[in-house]
Order: sequence, then structure tokens, then C-alpha cells
Amino acid sequence: MVWLHSNSFTVPIPDLSNLKVLESFEVHGNSLTGIMPQSLAACLSLRIMDLSNNMLQGPFPSFASNSFIQLLLSNNNLIGTIPDSLAQIHILKILDVTNNNLNRNMPKFRSSVKVETDGNPNLCKNSDSGGESSSPTSGAPSPPDKLSIVGIIIAIVVLVACLVGLLLHHLKKKNKKKFELSIETVNAYRDEPQSLHMSIQALKTTTNNFSEDFILDKGGFGIIYKGNLSGTLIALKKSISDLMGQNGQ
Repeated sequence: MVWLHSNSFTVPIPDLSNLKVLESFEVHGNSLTGIMPQSLAACLSLRIMDLSNNMLQGPFPSFASNSFIQLLLSNNNLIGTIPDSLAQIHILKILDVTNNNLNRNMPKFRSSVKVETDGNPNLCKNSDSGGESSSPTSGAPSPPDKLSIVGIIIAIVVLVACLVGLLLHHLKKKNKKKFELSIETVNAYRDEPQSLHMSIQALKTTTNNFSEDFILDKGGFGIIYKGNLSGTLIALKKSISDLMGQNGQ
């Protein structure tokens, strides 16, 4: 394993042909220059390679290893094409080549491979290329779907209609309770009659001269008025004969 990442190396990668077994080569976050040595590309045992965030140049190498799990080459100056052989590596999980100068068509990767390719304007991306997660390098976000907007508007209209319906139902129920309370009051006066001896003047006073505002009920035999006698609620019935006599005056 070679782990020399996040240093300040500014030299080319040296010849590594003497390393017979090398599984992980991680030197990201330096300023390494030059072309990737053939000895590194020819290493058969490599499983993880991270050369990202350097200043490497030259064509995209043709790797000999079929054991790559992660191949991270982002933020360099590599040119050329991605070889089809990389798409044949069955255990490959991540390929990151963002921000290089790669071109032409990409090979078709399996859906299990995460492929990052942003920042390569001349690279033709294959829409069927595996699990490519890169977004387009330019262009504005797509506008909202018209059907989605229509659906939102319909939902708002239905919600407003429901609220109006609930409000009308509440008002109707409230008015019905008031009406029932008025009927119960009239029935209470009917069910509990009291015989009182009062003068005509007292009757007029307690009913405001038999004002319509004091009417509780009207029937075939007369009109029932409400009154208040020394804090006691009373009901007064003015018979039809009284009304006829009054109209005749």
C-alpha cells in the first residue's frame, strides 16, 4: 500500500516496477505532474487507485488490473478516451474522472458502478452507462411539470371548497340550534302557565304595548307575548276575541 495523500509533492510519479504486489495507491491532494508511468498502469494487483486532485497529464492509461474496486482520477488534465476494458471489471464500484479533458464515447458500465464524468465537455455520455450519477455540465434546471402544477391547483381548489362547505354546515347547525332554543322557550311558557291578575296598563307595560318584538308564538286562538314581571318571565296570551275587539276600536 502507498498512502501519500494530501502533501505538497510536485514531481512526476516515479517508476514502480519494483513493487510486485501493490493493492492500494493513494496520492490524491498533491501537485503531481507528468504522465502516469506505465509501471503503475501495468500493476495487476491494484484494487484502489486515487490520483485525484493532482496535475497529471497525457492520455488516459490502459490499466492491466482486473481487480479495481475504486478508480479515482478526477481533477487532472487527462485526455483521450476511457478504455472499454474498465467496463469489463466485474468488481468495480466507483469510477470518477470528473474535470479532465476526455472525449469520444464512454463504454457501457453496469448499473452497480457509480460513474462520475462531470467537467468533460467533449465526452459523449452513454445514457445506458451503468449507474452514472453525474448531472449535465450546463443548462438550467428543467421547468416544473405541467401536470404537477395542474394537480397542485386542483388540490387547492378542493381544499378551499371543503373549508367553505364546513363553514356553511357550521352556520346552518348554529342557526338550527337557535331556532330549537326559541321553540323550547315557547313550549316552556305553554307547559307552565301561571294565572296572574294584572291590569291592562301593566300588561301593556310588560309587553311594550303588545309590540311585535315581544311575540313568542302565533296560533289559531291568539298571540302569545313574552313579558318580565319583577324579574319573573311570563307569557301572555291575547285571544282572537281581544284582537277583534281591539281592531274594532
